[in-house]
Amino acid sequence: MQKKSFLTYENIILIALMCLAVFSRLIKHEWNFTAVFAASFAFAVMFPKARVKSLILMFGSMLVSDIVIGFHNTMAFVYLGFALSLLPVYFAQKNVTRFAALLFGSLVFFLISNFGVWFSGNLYTHDLNGFVNCLAMGIPFYKNQFMADMLLTPSLISMIIIAKNNFATAAYCSNRSEI
Repeated sequence: MQKKSFLTYENIILIALMCLAVFSRLIKHEWNFTAVFAASFAFAVMFPKARVKSLILMFGSMLVSDIVIGFHNTMAFVYLGFALSLLPVYFAQKNVTRFAALLFGSLVFFLISNFGVWFSGNLYTHDLNGFVNCLAMGIPFYKNQFMADMLLTPSLISMIIIAKNNFATAAYCSNRSEI
């Protein structure tokens, strides 16, 4: 019985995307313009049976980068927002619904993370007006995240497809040379 290797195509993509997501948070960038959601979303689309790994990618990249950047009082809301933002992709089967899931996921993260800012902070009054004001002030952050999600997700999906084709070709050629 042959032992299964850890370095499968899926795990290599997982590690590469996690490194990219961490790097995108650690380099100088516009607020919320990172690859965390895009990488996790792209992985979930390309490996639909690996739901746990897409969550590991998201939480792992956030945790590693937060260790470097620092922790804050709204982390629970940020992590929850990210986790819930992936749910729509798990149910999306076609490209149109996946695009809707991407749009909805970005919105879910925006609402939950801003709820955390409003709920745990002292910047806004703790009433409906304060919450609405918090959401309004968060729009520039949402715009950056939305742009990152819309630009990076299709790019990462395309790169995964290209990598898969190259991986399959390399595996085929390697098996042919053993004959």
